[in-house]
Amino acid sequence: MAAISSELEIEPAPRNTRVNEIIAIGLVALALLLGLCLASYNPNDSSWNAAGEIGAHNWIGVVGANVAAALFQSIGLAAYLIPFLIIAGAWRRFRARRINAPVSRLAGLIVMVLSSAALLSLANIRPFYDASFNAGGLVGALIARALVGGLNTIGTTILLVAIAATAFCWRQIFLSHTSMKHSRRHSAIVSACCAQSLSDFAPGGWLGVRNVNSESN
Repeated sequence: MAAISSELEIEPAPRNTRVNEIIAIGLVALALLLGLCLASYNPNDSSWNAAGEIGAHNWIGVVGANVAAALFQSIGLAAYLIPFLIIAGAWRRFRARRINAPVSRLAGLIVMVLSSAALLSLANIRPFYDASFNAGGLVGALIARALVGGLNTIGTTILLVAIAATAFCWRQIFLSHTSMKHSRRHSAIVSACCAQSLSDFAPGGWLGVRNVNSESN
């Protein structure tokens, strides 16, 4: 049987697969640690900007208490998005997929988190466990106040929602671009296999010649 062209039949194996798996495991561990830091945040814990009780109630100890306090003070409840974004990056690395335009995608994720923080600040939500920080953190409050001064609350809300949606769509563009490339490659391989099978059954093909010889015998 004639071999299919190696250009279509053989797809190069992902490079540094083990390295990608190690990086993915590290990212998952980081996401879990960060999630536990945020989930077990206690306002009575001592942190970099506040004095509290001796010993930390945070599940990740003193380090977790400081990390959680820093994130909540800076971007508020939008900090809960970060572990999920890290998990998404870990899954992509585990599947050994190349991250196209990493700088642009990272910028889009940062814009999405900051716009979410500003929206939370506009919503004027008070965290039930600690009223010492704004729902959108210091950064979210600054962005919201700067925009409200010129657009008022309704205009600022529409603008921030549009920015967050654009940042999310910007990320999806690169994902769909990668998926389209993989789909086209797989379609080309399937088409080549079908074409090769049909040529084998043709009168001049391998199976066709074999059938003719059998009939002549």
